Amino acid sequence: MEKVTSSKKLSFPYSEFRANQRELAGAVYQGIKYGKIGYIGAPTGTGKTISTIFPWVKSVGEGQSDRLIYTTARTSTKGEVEKTFQAMTVLGLDMQTVTITAKEKICPRTKSYCNQEHCEWSTGYYDRLNEGLMDILENERVITRNLLERYSEKHTLCPFEFSLDVAYEADVIICDYHYIFDLRVSLQRLAEDQRKSTVLLVDEAHNLVERGMEMYSADLRLEEFYDEGLHTTGSKVAEVREALSEWMGQGSSTFYKVEEMNSSVLEQIASLVKDIEHSLASVQDTVTDEHLLTLYFSLQHFLKISAQLDERYIILIDTETGKIKLKNIQPSKQIQKNLKTFQSAFLFSATFEPFDYFSTMLGKEEDSLYYSIPTPFSKDQLDVYIAPINTRYHKREQSVPSITMIVKQLLAERPGNYLLFFPSYSYLQLIENELHSVLVDVELLVQQPGMSDREKELFLEKFQLRAKENEKNSKLGLAVLGGVFSEGINLEGDALIGVIVVGVGLPMLTNERDLMKNQWTSQGFNGFAYAYQYPGMHKVIQAGGRVIRTSKDKGTLVLIDDRYLTPFYQEVLPAFWQPYRLV
Repeated sequence: MEKVTSSKKLSFPYSEFRANQRELAGAVYQGIKYGKIGYIGAPTGTGKTISTIFPWVKSVGEGQSDRLIYTTARTSTKGEVEKTFQAMTVLGLDMQTVTITAKEKICPRTKSYCNQEHCEWSTGYYDRLNEGLMDILENERVITRNLLERYSEKHTLCPFEFSLDVAYEADVIICDYHYIFDLRVSLQRLAEDQRKSTVLLVDEAHNLVERGMEMYSADLRLEEFYDEGLHTTGSKVAEVREALSEWMGQGSSTFYKVEEMNSSVLEQIASLVKDIEHSLASVQDTVTDEHLLTLYFSLQHFLKISAQLDERYIILIDTETGKIKLKNIQPSKQIQKNLKTFQSAFLFSATFEPFDYFSTMLGKEEDSLYYSIPTPFSKDQLDVYIAPINTRYHKREQSVPSITMIVKQLLAERPGNYLLFFPSYSYLQLIENELHSVLVDVELLVQQPGMSDREKELFLEKFQLRAKENEKNSKLGLAVLGGVFSEGINLEGDALIGVIVVGVGLPMLTNERDLMKNQWTSQGFNGFAYAYQYPGMHKVIQAGGRVIRTSKDKGTLVLIDDRYLTPFYQEVLPAFWQPYRLV
């Protein structure tokens, strides 16, 4: 059964619509029909994934669309999207979905530098590609990372390149933001006419603010110009290095902002890029060119970003590290330009408030759509407490006994599985040592920096065990705000009955953020809120959203910080978290 017919016949894959879900799906369908860009603020548990995917499927059945790209910032969310398509496939949907995994995660080789001429998975790749494509496309529908690895091994194909080639044949692509928005990594082979029949869904879109600023920024480090492998470009590398060094050293401090880019330095960089291109074209042994290629791509990106400099950028110089950075502080222009290349696009998140902030950072045209969906859950499902304790940096050690006592008392009165979030690993470790000595019959699970995907899965599986095996002992997971366990995970029922958040999630105070704050203030915005408070509270709201996932869940949320009682934070707290009680 081909995709148009099966799409038309497909019924909603779940027993019933949640509250407001049908209206949301209808709004998305109309947006696709009329080629709109839409923003959806929908609390955790609304069912945003199926509410945005299902109307696209029905639009395919009506001949209104052809392809879907679903982008997200989290691996765990990709798994939820795969499950959604698997459920629809069981009901008869005939489409092919592929998930793109980052090269460094899916590559079977351990060497970090990819050299295609000396890799058995890449040598002769196109001689084996057609057979591999036919095999996987004839036999699979929801093509996950595991399936790509299996077929890649079977046909000796680079799994990352294979996933891209499968993606251009698939009906649905599930991938990270940067495959769509990043100037360096985007799916370039997806032609403009194909985009015009493709719908783009951007999940967890609050993350696109910081990610967008990162993707549309560029930096150069003087250390990039010191390497023996760069000898093929003669003295030009040294000349550019000296020019950069001289210009950067003209400031009155070690970290400062300049008003405009040095045009003479840019001309020298452009000249160096041409010289490197000539060197790369003439060199036979590409093994020796790793550093030259790295510098080449770095310079190219720097030139691309320098051509976009306007009031949305600040130019930062750090003489201590020898770095110049073209820092984007408002990615709206580039994001909007990208969104307009698609037939229709919807950005959605549980933390789209205040929307004025997000419309400034992500952009919003006059004819763009905006929907704010109320929570489908009742207020009696969640008990919210605020503990007015000073958790600021200079008071952290003094806060340890009070926080420890709150955690101990909560687990004694309401045994079960909890997640305890901190603004940093150092704060986490400070409390962890104390908790080990006061919590009896409680299993402590601690997030570690740089955990592998398998380690993250094992961490979450520990929570599921209580629900499955009716364990009596409580579990307490210690994690960081903004990390992998604070959003995109789904622990229903007894698997998680509470979340405790320490602090208000403010990013670390840095020179760079302070200069960003000053720039926003000079443009008439609340600079401190834009640089620190909004990004912090978005992490808090995501973490708190882990508690109630279904209409049957009941749980507890404890916010530990005296700032939650101040006017700014009172305004930003979600309506679902009010009224609250004081601890």
